[in-house]
Amino acid sequence: MGASLRLVDAVIVANQDTDVARIRRMALADGFRHIVILTTHQPFRNEILELQKTAAKVEIRTFSEFLTDQDMQSCDDRATSELQGLRGNPRMHRTYFPRFMERSLHHKNEIVSSRLLSKYRPRKLFFQESLGVDGVIWRRCGGFPLEPGWERTFSHHKSRRILSGLLSFFRKRSPITLVSDASTCYVFFTSVKRLRFSDRVSVRSIPFWLTEWLQFHLSEKRRADVTHAVFRRIPSSLGLPLLATTIHGYSYKLGEMQFPLHVFVDGYHPSNYPRSYVDTYAENCIFMVNHMFNAPWFEKHGKRTRLSMPFLQPPVMAPVASRPSRFLKVILLALNHAGDWTSLINRSDTDLLIEAFSDLAEQSPDFGFVIRSHPTMAAPHHEGIRSLERIKRYVRWRRIPNLSVSERTLSEDMQRGDVFISEYSQVLIDAFQNGKLGIIVNLTSRRSFMEDYEDLGFLAVKTAGELRSLMAEICQNSRPAMEIQNQAESRYNTLLKERGYC
Repeated sequence: MGASLRLVDAVIVANQDTDVARIRRMALADGFRHIVILTTHQPFRNEILELQKTAAKVEIRTFSEFLTDQDMQSCDDRATSELQGLRGNPRMHRTYFPRFMERSLHHKNEIVSSRLLSKYRPRKLFFQESLGVDGVIWRRCGGFPLEPGWERTFSHHKSRRILSGLLSFFRKRSPITLVSDASTCYVFFTSVKRLRFSDRVSVRSIPFWLTEWLQFHLSEKRRADVTHAVFRRIPSSLGLPLLATTIHGYSYKLGEMQFPLHVFVDGYHPSNYPRSYVDTYAENCIFMVNHMFNAPWFEKHGKRTRLSMPFLQPPVMAPVASRPSRFLKVILLALNHAGDWTSLINRSDTDLLIEAFSDLAEQSPDFGFVIRSHPTMAAPHHEGIRSLERIKRYVRWRRIPNLSVSERTLSEDMQRGDVFISEYSQVLIDAFQNGKLGIIVNLTSRRSFMEDYEDLGFLAVKTAGELRSLMAEICQNSRPAMEIQNQAESRYNTLLKERGYC
């Protein structure tokens, strides 16, 4: 086996934040002529050109190349199995999510490192931790941090994040939202901005007094008393008060209290999603769903669900209007985002889609192509704080006049977009509901998280070539694609009604 290993001067495990100039200086100082750069992201073409200048011979590999769907699923499964012992601890929900991500990421790096080092024998190995790179694994392989004093720098950034988190914590106080149908009143201590309430309920707010808010967040002993006090302030005409939150607003502070906690699902949860972080939710959670595709993920993993009717708007889809006078003008790419909440998502996923979309723009100068980033993409533990600027830099480098990065609101983009493209996102589903033509594009070689929609007949492609062909057909004559989507939309709405969601 050893004879088949390819000898190289260095392997450098990198992420989006890696300083290419630093690699170049290091290669020059150490006399590296042949290096392998392994990345968690997929370098754009302008970045590949820069990376190729770092040494005489540079091979660029990505984490995703070394992973199958089954491999990635196994990382989540192993993490879940290792954390089973925490279930007897009533406070396990406080730390389950970060522990799960740490363990799943650990196993992902284990697989990639094993497979990479079965092909290459590096004289030296360096790594830059974070954004998908687990330093524990690469140190075990004999690696060294790419940046001298990296731990000190990381500690500094961590301190800044803690300070930023504290400031954010004190800015988050907002009124308590009451949503009532006269018999039941859901009491939200958290934001409801992602929920779309129906016109069959009343929505109002009451103050969350500062003393109450501080006791609720800072005193575990007083939390339930504060909740009871808030319930007593609610007029009886609104109905029985029930504690509520959203998926995005969920906190162990709510889950640990001895109240049934009604968790409104405020995003898309594919039925074929891995178990992932579902065990972070307390046993008293009841998941309020308004969608037949959201419920299976929770139910499959032993969580209780309940229809959210009549409180939320039913997600009925509108047909695509075929209007000869309305020509297609704007093609919009809605990005999802990456993090370590499941190993089935790689930070290279959206990069592949951005490259393919940019090529489409270059080949179709008569149409406008707009990239819409995910609102939390640039978070430190998602794609990273420089990720949005990285996309903008790439778009500038391509110099394609009809390609841009959106600076507009979601409602403005929804209004101007004629065709919506996404791997999976709530924006794409919103586009379907608004009667906009949409295409599901999965270039990742792993399962599609829009499989439920694909099974109903919504337009979907698996390769950049298929995307080019389909877009060429749509741009020439959009009617056939509209008819296909309208048939899928009709099947969806029928299923929604049969399951009692509208």
